[in-house]
Order: sequence, then structure tokens, then C-alpha cells
Amino acid sequence: MKQKTCKMHIHIICYDKTCYKMLPCMLTYYLKTFGCQMNEEESLRIRDFLGGFKIKENSKPTDADIIIINTCSIRQTAEDRLTGLIDSIRTGQKGKTAKIAVTGCIAGLALDQYKRYQLSKSLLRKLNTVDLFFTAEEVDKLASLLPEVYSEENYYNLKHTVSPISAFVPIMKGCDNYCSFCIVPFSKGPERSIPAPEILQEIQKLTDQGIKEVLLLGQKINSYELEGEKRTLWAKKKLKDPQTPHPLTTLLEKIQEKTKLERIFFMTSYPTDFTDDLIEAIRVLPKVGEYIHIPVQSGSTKILKSMQRRYSRPQLDDLLDKIVSQLPNLHLSTDFIVGFPGETEVDFTKSKELLEKYPFDMAYIAPYSPRPGTTSASMIDDIPRKEKKDRWAELTKILEQSALQQNKQYLGKKGTVLIGRKKRTVAMGRLPNYKEVEIHDPSVNIGDIVPVEIITTDAWRLVGAILGRPTVLPGQAGIHS
Repeated sequence: MKQKTCKMHIHIICYDKTCYKMLPCMLTYYLKTFGCQMNEEESLRIRDFLGGFKIKENSKPTDADIIIINTCSIRQTAEDRLTGLIDSIRTGQKGKTAKIAVTGCIAGLALDQYKRYQLSKSLLRKLNTVDLFFTAEEVDKLASLLPEVYSEENYYNLKHTVSPISAFVPIMKGCDNYCSFCIVPFSKGPERSIPAPEILQEIQKLTDQGIKEVLLLGQKINSYELEGEKRTLWAKKKLKDPQTPHPLTTLLEKIQEKTKLERIFFMTSYPTDFTDDLIEAIRVLPKVGEYIHIPVQSGSTKILKSMQRRYSRPQLDDLLDKIVSQLPNLHLSTDFIVGFPGETEVDFTKSKELLEKYPFDMAYIAPYSPRPGTTSASMIDDIPRKEKKDRWAELTKILEQSALQQNKQYLGKKGTVLIGRKKRTVAMGRLPNYKEVEIHDPSVNIGDIVPVEIITTDAWRLVGAILGRPTVLPGQAGIHS
């Protein structure tokens, strides 16, 4: 054995002819992810890329050699968390100089990738210690931070598994809507759909690795294959033949028919592109789960118009009425913004009424925060911070009541659960509608599909017992029915 030094470590290099390449023994990375499922999927790709170089993940950022931060820029608090994390890492490293790479939404803005938006000078100054900005499509740029002993031939086909049986699969990226509060079109760029043959090939690779369920991802997934001129062409076909299916419906049918998946889910959906045939596809295709995440943002037509959403409250009601009536096992989630400029008590009451009217069992509720460069940033932010916080708390209380009511309806019901995680004697899996179930049974394994009965619930949890086996109750879990 011989030693070779580099700027980051002393590497022990073996010259034995049986070694296919020289690899360092100690290099580690720390990865922090902020934001949505799309960012989580992109972080899985980063892990796979670095894993191909035999670089280990480190749970302590102050001990790592490479720091990767996958960022969100939807709200100001996300940017604050990023700069705070970088400051704490630099302070905590005590003379050690780790390489810092930033990806995700803020990276797209920092690179001015889409030439429509730029980060503020003050934020750029705070990010002046970042060594690399890269987008999700440029994960191979991380190799530029590695010592020379790492060879590009280590790069391999990236996967994006959430667990041994589950995976995220992006089918489109970007957004063309330009809602007045939203920075996604600037950070993620215009809509781009991935061709169906590539998606099917990707899923085939995943099923060959043992994947049984996928969550198809897109910022506006039910605009799949409708970007630009494609939407006009599809609309003309739909006008001539009302039976013309939505392109996402066609894709779901192909995945159902041509892959070995057990379960298929998708998110996030935009209200105006949720067609009747897409609802029907969820209802009749056995592998497609009755799970819909559809951000409503507000229950007030006035606020929706100010947000530059392309629908009204009556249109929302019509859509949700159809969805709820046709999907009896529906798991429904949404997004709300409270305290948007101009939101009166009357407007907020309409949001409360919307949340109470429909069977939402999850909602992501956020107080409005202006994002520089967006249309709403020029509006007067006239709702006091305390009022935003109070409205958030009030809507959250309604959500908890709704979630508890929905979960109580599962009590005593039977279904099949696909086990995705296990820690000691507690297994976690999902029903066919993506609802998660906790099972206290040491005999189950990841990948098992087991018949269960729901034996206890609260607002945020379902606990199930495997049929035909002695009931095992969670010990001191604080769960009540």
C-alpha cells in the first residue's frame, strides 16, 4: 500500500492489479433536502451518483467533505433556512474547508437559467461561499468537486428509489402558469414532458430491481404532453372527438398494461386540467390508486383571480363534487395559502368553508410570504403577520377535525397494505389509495402485501392488524379511536 495526498484527504491507494480503480477510503458527503417530492426525488439521484463513487453519506454536516443542499424557494423561510444552514456549517467546521454545492430551486435562479428572474443581491452575497450551483439535470457537475483519483467512468445509470419497493419517477418538469405568488416557473423553467417510451423503460428498470409502486411526479402533472402547441392540437382533437383521452390517461393505461408494477400514484394536479376521463382512469384502472393531491390555494374567487389561478370557486366545487362522487375510496389532499394580499375575513371564511365541505385528510397550509420577482411581490402585503398566523392556526384546526373524521371511517375496514418500511417490530405500508398504515407485527417484511383490518385511528395515523393473526396493539403509542 502507498499513500498519496490531495487537498481533501490522505488517500490510501491500492496498486493491486485486482483493483479496478483507485478509490479514497474516507471521503463523505452531507445532503440536506428542502421542499417538495420533486426535490426529494432529485436528492435520491444525487445519492446514487455519489454512491457510484463509493462516497459515503455523513449525518453530521460539520464532519463532511462535501455539503449538498437541495433548495426550495417557494417561501422566504426556505431561503432563510438555506443561508442559516450554510453559516452554521462554516462556523461548525472549525477550519475545515468543505466544498458546498447548491441545487434545486435556488440554484436555477442563481444560474439565471431561464432569464426571467434573478436572486436579490443580498442573497447572492450570503451565498458567496458556495463552490457550485447545479440543476437537477447537471448532477454530473458534482464530479468537479472530487479529487482527481475519482474517474468519470464511475458514473452509472441513476435510480431514484425511496425504499426497496417504492420509487419516484418524474414524468414532466417546470410550469407555464405563472401564478402571481409562485416562483416555480422561474426556478424550474417551462413545462417539459418526458416521452412515454422513456418513462416505460425507466419503470421497467425499476421493477427489475424489485420496485412495486411508483409515484409519478410533475409540478403540474396533469399538463403532461400539453405544453405549447401540444395543448392546441389536443384541444382540436377533443373538439372533433369528445372521447379523446387526456395524454396522462393514455400514459397511465400504458404503465398499467406494460409494466409489472403493483401500484401507481401521481401528483401534483392542477384543477383546470383534471378531465373526466382522468377521473375515470383512476376509478377503473386496478393499479392506479385513488389518491389526488390538488392544490386549491383559496376558497375565494376574488383571491383566486388575484393569485392568477385559472379557475373560480364554482369551478372548484364542480370538479371536487365529481371527484368525490366517483371515487369512493378517495384519499384527498390539497394546499392553501392564508393571508394573501387583499384577503378579507369574508375571503378567509370561504377557504374555511371549502376545507370543511370536502373530505380532505391532509392539507399543506402556509402563510403568504412575498417572493421577489413574482407579480404578487408588487402588491401591498396588507395582512399583519399575527393575523396570518391566526388564520393558519384556524385552518389547521379545521384540517385536524376533517382528518380525524376521515380516518374514523377506516375503523373496522379491511384492505391490502404494501409494506415499505420496517423498524424493529413496527412496519409501515400503504393502502391502495396511498394512505399509510402502521402494523405492529414482527413477522412482516418489506415488500410483503398483507391483508389488514384497521383497528385504531387518530387524525394522522391508521393502525392495522393482519387478518388471521392475533391482534397486536401498539404499546403506549397514544393512539385513540
